[in-house]
Amino acid sequence: MKKAIQESRYSKPARHLPGGIFCAPWCGANCTKREHDRAQKEAYKLALRMQQAYPGVKWVTRVWENLGWHYQISGGAFEVHVMKDRNIPGGRHCWRILSYSAWLQTSPQIIGDDKATPEVAVQDLLAKAEKVWKEVCLIRKNVVKLNSATKIK
Repeated sequence: MKKAIQESRYSKPARHLPGGIFCAPWCGANCTKREHDRAQKEAYKLALRMQQAYPGVKWVTRVWENLGWHYQISGGAFEVHVMKDRNIPGGRHCWRILSYSAWLQTSPQIIGDDKATPEVAVQDLLAKAEKVWKEVCLIRKNVVKLNSATKIK
């Protein structure tokens, strides 16, 4: 199962500094190694969870820094995003998950609503994608009728 999950590289590398700081030069928020490791671990656990829920999808983790360490996973055109609450006791490296949202990176992009679990977020996204697909099929059907009526092929 590990082979199906890959971690992407950071766009700009973080650097180790004294005091447990692990932060990219462009960030400057003094992000910690502890926070990074937690984000990495949670991303991997989420990928494993989704691998079990959707076997055959190759879930890839992405951990990045933007005034703190964040993560998401992606599988093909699907992405699962995590909304975290950092306003809890214990410092910036402490957080709790508020919700998940699933995104379909197509044109047009389809973004699901925030949901309590990643599985429900993906189901919400699939329902929205189905609605878009039905609209596309209806338009295509009407274009085919129009082309047939005007003999355009």
